[in-house]
Order: sequence, then C-alpha cells, then structure tokens
Amino acid sequence: MDDLSAQFREYVRLDRKRTDAGLTIPEMERWRGLKRLLTKRFSPTVSAKQIDQRNSVRIPTRLRVRFDTNGELSDCLMTNLSRYGVFIQTQKPFELKTRFELRIYVTDPEWELAARVEVVSVGVGPNLRHEAQGMGCRFIDLHPNLEKQIADLYERALK
Repeated sequence: MDDLSAQFREYVRLDRKRTDAGLTIPEMERWRGLKRLLTKRFSPTVSAKQIDQRNSVRIPTRLRVRFDTNGELSDCLMTNLSRYGVFIQTQKPFELKTRFELRIYVTDPEWELAARVEVVSVGVGPNLRHEAQGMGCRFIDLHPNLEKQIADLYERALK
C-alpha cells in the first residue's frame, strides 16, 4: 500500500500543479502515466480509451450520502470519488442532467459537506458491475471553499 499511497500523492501533486500553473512536458507524461496506472489499479476493467477521456482518477470509497427524492431523504452509498464527481449506488437513479444537492458524510474526523451535482451517467456501477446500479454525478457551481473541501476529501481518500 505504501507504493500505491506514494504514487497517489505524486499524482495529486502533479494534478494540482496541472490545474494551477501547468505542467512541463515530462511532468505531463508522468501525470498521464500515473493516471493510467492508478486507474487500472482501482478499476481494472476500464479501457485505455476511457482512462484517457477521464480528467481524474476515481478512488474507490464507501461514504454515506443523502439527497432529496420527491420530498423524502434518500440514504445511499458513494462508491467512488474523483476531483470532479462521484458515483452513487442507488436502485432509483435520477434522469440524466438532473441537478440536486448531495450531502456527503465523512468519518474520522466526523464532518459533512453539501455540494450541487448533476447526473452525467445512469446505469451500471463502477467496473460495469450490474449489482451496483446507480448514477455518476459531477460537481457543479462550486465556490472556492467547497472546492477545497472536496479536494481535501479526495486527497485523503486512500487513508
């Protein structure tokens, strides 16, 4: 796990630099290589084409999330997290382009964050597992403080 953690920390460092100041050509090649390596490690069935299309590595996680479904609160499980979105395991996913507020519950230390998301995929779960149906959602309308909280959550995901 140490090698994996070190590779993820390096990926996060380069990814942060990529979005802030930009990367040199060798750094960009290293970032792409780490993105491929980590994605294959976490999602072995994802194709090389899919890896190249993604903006961020998706980290497997198991966090409780909650959102409003027709006036009722729905408790579900977030099964992966990237810098830009989440996958929510649910038997009743919303339609594509539906926007809603998602509450994410974190333990150790205990805290909660609320973010606006939009449904960008519906159907089978990560690694095309049919028993893990749900919806992929991307974060939208993030203010800088919330963006930092999500980045912190993402960076702590392997702990």
